[in-house]
Amino acid sequence: MKKTGFTLAEVLVTIGIIGVVSAMVIPTFTAQTQAAKIGPRLGKAVAEFEQATKAMLDDAQVDAISRASVPAVGLCGENTVLTVPICFAEYLSHHMKGTVVETVPEFIASNGVIYKFIGMDSGTRPSSPTLAHMRTIGRAFNSLVVDINGDSGPNRDSKDLFYFDVMDDGSLRPWGFSGETNQDDRWTAACQRNQKPIHATRCAGHIMENGLKAEYKL
Repeated sequence: MKKTGFTLAEVLVTIGIIGVVSAMVIPTFTAQTQAAKIGPRLGKAVAEFEQATKAMLDDAQVDAISRASVPAVGLCGENTVLTVPICFAEYLSHHMKGTVVETVPEFIASNGVIYKFIGMDSGTRPSSPTLAHMRTIGRAFNSLVVDINGDSGPNRDSKDLFYFDVMDDGSLRPWGFSGETNQDDRWTAACQRNQKPIHATRCAGHIMENGLKAEYKL
């Protein structure tokens, strides 16, 4: 009776083919899995920040950051304006669980998301009287970097780091949103679907105006 089965050479060839196919498929699958998580994480981070800011404005009984002052807290004296970034971060901790890093300044939420306050030259971003920094030039922030993965792993624009303007009503406006005055910076040109981003800092607009989906190539 003739024996049936695979030879060692056939087994090795089959394993080799499986290895090649896996090497081709796994990176794509991993990237798709990572991309699927980005939008929901960023959307949640933005919503929690805006909810906390609204609570801060309600406490101050005003509807604009530029007109809000806070009680003495941390490094901030009584009736300090809310546009001073460290004071904003300190008071944010009253409405959001997390810690303040005074030297940056930044706020590290209890879920690991980091909100870093940054200032930009007025010529760098589209000018608007609704930006929170307009009333206190020199001491204020007008933009925010949202790091959705915190200190876990290397950070990269469009994957971990996303950029927003802080509006005077406490809302966040994503860089690359459809109404930006510089048409070349809109996400539809700078961070297109199925393409590597031309300007990765504009991918926040892509996500926030695309149903919280990151459909660009990571």
